[in-house]
Amino acid sequence: MIKALYLSCLIFGVVVLISAILTIAGIMVPVDENSGNAGAFSAFLSIGVGVLSIVLLTALGIVGAMVGCLYEDNLPPGLLYKYWWPALLAVPGTMLLILLAGKTLINGF
Repeated sequence: MIKALYLSCLIFGVVVLISAILTIAGIMVPVDENSGNAGAFSAFLSIGVGVLSIVLLTALGIVGAMVGCLYEDNLPPGLLYKYWWPALLAVPGTMLLILLAGKTLINGF
């Protein structure tokens, strides 16, 4: 049960990361200086996909890292079952939260 939860968080996190990269690359490739409103919509859509993927990666990474850290004794030994693999998925979201907190403190509430 613990192994399945850990692996599902890790696998879903990697799938979200790869699909977000491919989606953003696919949206932004046809955009050029003559796109007009379609280019603005494509840029907005790629930002939305990026923010959604960061939120999903952070949630999956934190849950996977907590499971890997708390139940480290129940997981099989091996490089795949180290808790820092899913924790790496949470780094972009954590950096975004720190950036937003810093901007809020600098600019005021």
